[in-house]
Amino acid sequence: MQKIMTVKEWLFALGIYPSLEAIEKFSLFFEMIESSARVKYPKEDLPPSLFKSGKIKKLSQKKKASFTSFLEKLDVAKEMAKYEKQGIKWVTILSEDYPFTLKQIFSPPIVLFYKGNFELIKKHTWLGVVGARACTEYGLEATEHILQPLIKKSEKEIGVVSGLAKGIDTKAHQVTLDASGSTIGVIGTGLDRYYPFENRTLQRKMIEKQLVVSEYPIGAKPLKFHFPERNRIIAGLSRGILVVEAKKRSGSLITAYNALDEGRDVFAVPGSIFEQTTDGCHRLIQLGGILTKESEDILKEWMYI
Repeated sequence: MQKIMTVKEWLFALGIYPSLEAIEKFSLFFEMIESSARVKYPKEDLPPSLFKSGKIKKLSQKKKASFTSFLEKLDVAKEMAKYEKQGIKWVTILSEDYPFTLKQIFSPPIVLFYKGNFELIKKHTWLGVVGARACTEYGLEATEHILQPLIKKSEKEIGVVSGLAKGIDTKAHQVTLDASGSTIGVIGTGLDRYYPFENRTLQRKMIEKQLVVSEYPIGAKPLKFHFPERNRIIAGLSRGILVVEAKKRSGSLITAYNALDEGRDVFAVPGSIFEQTTDGCHRLIQLGGILTKESEDILKEWMYI
């Protein structure tokens, strides 16, 4: 006998299911919407990419059967209680509170787990900031040089989204906090983990008054494929992406290309032609990214000055 669940419970179960990648979960969601006789969803409540169904690859019967088996064994109320106990809240893709800009991307997360002040998302224009983990002193200085006045001159209306990783991400969050601005951390693990571990104090601090989000369930480890998936959320929450340092093949460029695909602005900080860490930024500028040397380059583009 098939277990009866509400749509919200089914989406939660899909969100915590560990054996599918993000695009595969979205494929199952698409099939649920197509076949659901119980609920008719207003078009404006659905992600636009559902109406580009030709791009959505259908899941194999084996993977569908595996998820069905997972549902049959799942005590959804007990599982939800675990999240409540750890102070982890969540919104589904069909929730009114789900971020509008995130819903516009090709494969938005089915469930967004969070700790902190979720209302921040609605209150600011968000700039995604990404760059090299093994960054240079120049990259750290450039991040502060651009972000500190950006937050001040926009009267704290512009907030910063980044990935709580080493290097440029960490600097972006710290500069924003020091300027009393608003910042969101998007992580590639469950919200019960710290990765990298040395950023645990920063992550805890951000949970207190800022916001940390993840699409991964409790216990999820920092798997390699999580980070490209995480990057699309950074791009999806942001009006534009600032790339400070990036090699030719890097996660930062994936984030920038995601942003370009979604019609978001891409800002790139130039650097030395002799440094590999700036090759990616120079490539973005060649492709039409906005050369960014100071905060005014972003503020003018967004008509703050």
